Amino acid sequence: MTKYLKQVICYGFILILVASGCKKDRYDATETLYAWFEIPAGLGTMLSYNFRVRNIAGLSHTDIKSAQCTGLRLYLEDGENSFAIVRQAYLYISTDTSLTEIGYNLDVPAANNQSLTLLADLFDPKDYFIKPTFDLTLKLNLRASTTQTSRIRAEITVGLKY
Repeated sequence: MTKYLKQVICYGFILILVASGCKKDRYDATETLYAWFEIPAGLGTMLSYNFRVRNIAGLSHTDIKSAQCTGLRLYLEDGENSFAIVRQAYLYISTDTSLTEIGYNLDVPAANNQSLTLLADLFDPKDYFIKPTFDLTLKLNLRASTTQTSRIRAEITVGLKY
């Protein structure tokens, strides 16, 4: 065999090994959870504002081994024209005794967008999601004052392993 053919076989073998190792993050199923937040008019830019939604229905599965947030998205349904008024956004999952961040966006673009993607934290929220209900808290740091009462829908896509 020539030197070139040995290199091709070696690179092919490495490619097969890398491709087979990429399958470990696959999920058995995905589910999407929804929550709606009401943001009042007249909020200023000097403070952080927390909006809590209580008693969100958990997942119907109880045999989950692990869960991972694979997508966190906020949609502006009513009120303000865009997320340009928001400087930073955080989403927390909570109980009466704990508050854990599940997603964030530290640099919201000042563009005319009616949806906002949050970066998911590397955290397994399985213990929260398998409860009958849990709470979500949306924390906003604003770059401009709110002029209208707004309704924001949060969509949380969860990858599940059984």
